Amino acid sequence: MSETKFTPGPWRLRHGSESKIENIAGRKVATADLQDMQPYSPWGQMRGRIAAPPERKANAALIAAAPEMYYVLQHYFDLLEQANNGDAVAEFKLFEDIVLIEQVLMKARGEA
Repeated sequence: MSETKFTPGPWRLRHGSESKIENIAGRKVATADLQDMQPYSPWGQMRGRIAAPPERKANAALIAAAPEMYYVLQHYFDLLEQANNGDAVAEFKLFEDIVLIEQVLMKARGEA
């Protein structure tokens, strides 16, 4: 298995004036622009910020779940490889650990 080049997870989406995706230590790993600027008024004044389309928040949740999705995929790849080589314990764990997939999918959908 090769070394990963991304910031280790878990990551989380933090809302604020600058919505950011940060690691467990609070270090920013990415930003998520969850607001749009309103158009200027006819007099050239800024009208403020409005909520961006809902898919941006969904995209940010998916990005925040990326490291955990990677780890779960790597875990299951290793188990499949072991099971393919006749390891009965690994074959059993494939079904026992199915909850890991459910948890990371919920995070990717923004439900966790």
